[in-house]
Amino acid sequence: MLRSWRSEFFLLPGLNATWILERLAGRTTLRPTERLFRAIAFSVVVYALASPWLLRLAHRALEHRKIWPWEPIIGFSLLVFLIPALGGIGWVKLRTWEQFKRLVRRLTNIDPSPTSWDFVLGKGQAYLIRAKLRDGERVAGLFGPNSNASLYPEAQDLYMEQAWRLDEEGRFMQALEGSRGLLLRREDADIIEFLEVRVMEVNQNGEDS
Repeated sequence: MLRSWRSEFFLLPGLNATWILERLAGRTTLRPTERLFRAIAFSVVVYALASPWLLRLAHRALEHRKIWPWEPIIGFSLLVFLIPALGGIGWVKLRTWEQFKRLVRRLTNIDPSPTSWDFVLGKGQAYLIRAKLRDGERVAGLFGPNSNASLYPEAQDLYMEQAWRLDEEGRFMQALEGSRGLLLRREDADIIEFLEVRVMEVNQNGEDS
């Protein structure tokens, strides 16, 4: 029982860091065993960083020297909760840093995104999206900062914050008046196009500039 409690306490920093990662960056394709090893690795890093304080605290306890009662409480709160949270947030930010991405691409050609859907929509970029549905109808919308896309392993769908009208040739004309958004399921579309908003500026007359 005591050994189990110690193991669980040891894993807490890594499990908390993993929880933060998956809340911010989406759930992972790793198997449960691989996720456990990742949590262990995170915990080892956290305890290694905190080892000077832990050794000093243990040394004072063994010598029966006085310890401020709040020191272990504050220290282990930082160790178990705050440091893993900051580490998880920092890792997510690092993964989205362009220089880090370029460095990773130099080392390997394998992209960590589990699907192409995640690769495109997980970047946090804005797009004008044009889709051809299975029944032949075309829909379009703006995927911006107030939009959302479900990522692996959830069903692939996306919410576009503003629906747009297309002309007969599929060109963007104007935003639909009063539009509160458009929900598109990947399984309902044959083709989905992603256009850069900053490159393709659409005026109210439907002319691309």
